[in-house]
Amino acid sequence: MACLTSPFPIPAQPAAAPTTPARPLALAAACWKTFPISRIAPHGCKVRRGEELLRIDTTRLDRRISLLKRIVLRNGQRLAAQQKELNEWRTKSAHQLEALLETAVSARETELYFRTHLRREKKAIATQAIERTGLMLANQIQEYRMIFGLEKVKRSATSLSSRAIVNHQGVMAAAEFCLGMEVLNHRKIIENQLPQEARTLAGAAEDARRRYVAALEVHAQRSFSSQLSFTRREHRLARQCEALAALETDRSICVLHAPADGWFHHISAAYTPATATLATGDHLTPGQIFAQFTPQIGIAFGTSPE
Repeated sequence: MACLTSPFPIPAQPAAAPTTPARPLALAAACWKTFPISRIAPHGCKVRRGEELLRIDTTRLDRRISLLKRIVLRNGQRLAAQQKELNEWRTKSAHQLEALLETAVSARETELYFRTHLRREKKAIATQAIERTGLMLANQIQEYRMIFGLEKVKRSATSLSSRAIVNHQGVMAAAEFCLGMEVLNHRKIIENQLPQEARTLAGAAEDARRRYVAALEVHAQRSFSSQLSFTRREHRLARQCEALAALETDRSICVLHAPADGWFHHISAAYTPATATLATGDHLTPGQIFAQFTPQIGIAFGTSPE
């Protein structure tokens, strides 16, 4: 004899069994204390297949579903906004990291080029300039000595010749001073300016490298924390969607229909035939055995189950 069971999950029942072979209808839901009956078929009535047997008041369930839908919608929008913000930040951060990396690489290449080529070239140019200036100074000194010797040899040198020698000595002294300053400047380039420039370029390269490394660490930490926050929000939304689906499933089975032609009887929560019938406004408790359906095809010799 086939029987209809409750659409709600049924917990373990006592060992007692009904006096009829048909299995009872029962309700069980951990999230509700009672199930108010909105409409129920009369006790002992004969029903046709598809006829409504029981309708449970879903007012509280509908309120909770409505509330959870709003929560799911709001959290879904927040999740979408967070995803958009995370994608925009990742794009912006990637561009910033790329720019910092290019700056660090460029500074490092500039420092290496200066250290391996440019510094050597500038030092060679300054050294050549010193040598050239020294040679010019030596030639001028030699020329001065030659002119001074010639004028000294001339016993009949006039006062004009003496003045010319004095003027030439002044010019030679000024030229010697200028050449000496030029040599000093080139030595400063070799001894001070080039090492200072090398240190500056090395410091700039190291500073650019540190900025890139620091930005990379910040990016990794923020990316991890943002992804963790997004994943948690996503999991929370998934759980809320599952809860909403479960509530909507409960809502869909709050109306029981007869699976076939047969008879519908009310029974007590003690799993025995009931003398009192259920009515609109009564409350069913989770796990309560409340009714029994007996299909017509299962009745021997076509007798009534009453």
